[in-house]
Amino acid sequence: AGIWKAAGIDVISLASNHAMDWGPDPLIDTIKLFRDMGKKVIGAGQDATAAREPAIIKRNGVTIAILAYCSVLRSGQAAGKGKVGLAPMRAHNLYAPEEFQPGTPPKIVTMPYEEDMLAMQEDIRKAKKPAYVVVMSIHWGLRIVPKTICTYQPPVVHAAIDAGADIILGHHAHSIKAIEVYKGKVCFYS
Repeated sequence: AGIWKAAGIDVISLASNHAMDWGPDPLIDTIKLFRDMGKKVIGAGQDATAAREPAIIKRNGVTIAILAYCSVLRSGQAAGKGKVGLAPMRAHNLYAPEEFQPGTPPKIVTMPYEEDMLAMQEDIRKAKKPAYVVVMSIHWGLRIVPKTICTYQPPVVHAAIDAGADIILGHHAHSIKAIEVYKGKVCFYS
């Protein structure tokens, strides 16, 4: 953990598919470790309210709010009322036949959970009040497969920007993905 201190990193997102690999207690221990070092931790917490709380920082007279979410989480890892976990931005998976021929691989359609998207938009609107810039970090997308953007991702981007996000920093895919400009704001899918 000393590397984080030496690197001068001020905000740490724990919204990742590995944050709860060892369960809730180690996640809380990790949050405490970073906070004791003077770091701001986002995207995970003691409950949903804490996990969705932005980091507010000032740089060169500019107030910046940073939020973090995770779409790549296992069942039970989403923070809830009185429940340790990650700030979720989950997606449903639907499978539709591509052809009439049996055995043909289906088309995979993903759609954001409406409740997660509405909560994310509420978080962004709240964060925009004290901040000039809102940055959204999101752990999402299809890993390893180059260029592919899942169908849930653009609606999440548009909803975030419509709510006031200025830049979206996507990660998890282990490969370079598209960059989208929507209403003059930028999303780096990965």
